[in-house]
Amino acid sequence: MQPPSYEAFLAARGFDPRGPRAALWRRMFVTCWGEPGFHRFWRLWNPFYAYYLFRLYLLLGGRRRPLLASFVVFVACGFFLHDLLLVATTRRFSLATTFAFAAFWLLTIASRALGPHLCQERWPRAVNAAVNVVLVVLGLAAGAFGAHGLGV
Repeated sequence: MQPPSYEAFLAARGFDPRGPRAALWRRMFVTCWGEPGFHRFWRLWNPFYAYYLFRLYLLLGGRRRPLLASFVVFVACGFFLHDLLLVATTRRFSLATTFAFAAFWLLTIASRALGPHLCQERWPRAVNAAVNVVLVVLGLAAGAFGAHGLGV
């Protein structure tokens, strides 16, 4: 199956690829926090990276093995797009972000599974934003704890 174009990918996530850049930036870095569900937050966060990560997901057989493919994508994102950049700039090896992204994957899977029961679409945007912020902080804390525990 052919992956979608970048414009089709953006449109499927509610972005207007032909609209003003300010609207794109606002949706991906501001309004995404109020999305009802952590899994929906990640669908909007940084669509520039997300497009290529989605292509990796498809390459890994995401539709046939969604849990495995999404886990590999989250961990690869943490390692290649975050930890390696930190190593290159600080010259200190760490896997804290890789562990954080593994935690984000787990929280995302839980969010998707609990979504129908929580009915977050009915919650105020501010409450959804608070939940998403707390889950990001929890993921970052898990990453720091995991890296510290393993000494990496």
